[in-house]
Amino acid sequence: MLKGQGHAVDDIRDLKPGAADEEIYELVKKDRYVLITKDLDFSNRLRFPVTPQCGIILLRVFLL
Repeated sequence: MLKGQGHAVDDIRDLKPGAADEEIYELVKKDRYVLITKDLDFSNRLRFPVTPQCGIILLRVFLL
């Protein structure tokens, strides 16, 4: 969906297969990405603070 609208999109599973959360966060900061994830570990703002260089969007999906 995002690629179809002209946004640059990378899948962490392609860039760093099996990467730990901390590695992912460091990559997000270094490359100024916005991370879109369902991984609730990234909801810990003390462990993974949002900076002016990066962002985290946590998706919550509820099926009714």
